[in-house]
Amino acid sequence: MAAEVLDTNVAGASTRRAEATRISVVGDSLTEGTVPYQVETFSYLGWGSAAIDAYKSRGIATKMKGDPHTGLSAVDAIRSTSGDSDLWVVALGTNDAGFYKHDAQVELIHSADFAQPRFWAAFQINGDWR
Repeated sequence: MAAEVLDTNVAGASTRRAEATRISVVGDSLTEGTVPYQVETFSYLGWGSAAIDAYKSRGIATKMKGDPHTGLSAVDAIRSTSGDSDLWVVALGTNDAGFYKHDAQVELIHSADFAQPRFWAAFQINGDWR
């Protein structure tokens, strides 16, 4: 799914580049650790610009003390500083698994009012994991 959304085929990327130029990513520590690779890969695939906002232990609607944003407010921050994007990657959900059921997570993500396509990369543990 991610390969299709991001179009990892370089020939396909040049076609897509004419249609979309900006990608934004909002994530948690899993995203934070891969930021250098994402920037390089997005550039290689022809994305004109990328905005990536990630912080350890970030949730969709929760944050840690040092984090200036929740996942949702990070979307707002990117929009206010850089405008909207042609594609949004929302890599959140891991830190919400104990707080929200899957349907509630989906509802929170939809509250960001994405008019553009989005790819939601979330990891969740189902059941009692204590």
